[in-house]
Amino acid sequence: MKKLTFGSDKKVSNRKYMLGENWAKGMDKVNGVTTPQARKCLEFVELALKMSKKDRVTEPELKEFVKHRGAELKTKQEPWHIFMYYRPALIEAKILKYAPEEAPAPVEVKK
Repeated sequence: MKKLTFGSDKKVSNRKYMLGENWAKGMDKVNGVTTPQARKCLEFVELALKMSKKDRVTEPELKEFVKHRGAELKTKQEPWHIFMYYRPALIEAKILKYAPEEAPAPVEVKK
């Protein structure tokens, strides 16, 4: 049987995350995402965004931040695995979202 892995160290993408439309409503107003660990994962994203002074944070930056603050999750599991577990629920609830890819700068065509 194949072993499932979540958030493997070998598979950190260049995805970028930003806060979703429902973030301003607060997690208590959004169904399905109410556990203390899920709230803490959202707090990590909020703090990482605040520290970066940008509206989006890359997955490697976020992973590093989660690793440093992981003790706050109060678990024996890897902090990044906890984040990866709750990420789909946060995205589905539109509290967190993937940032759209930035369009490349236009290239001048010489005639």
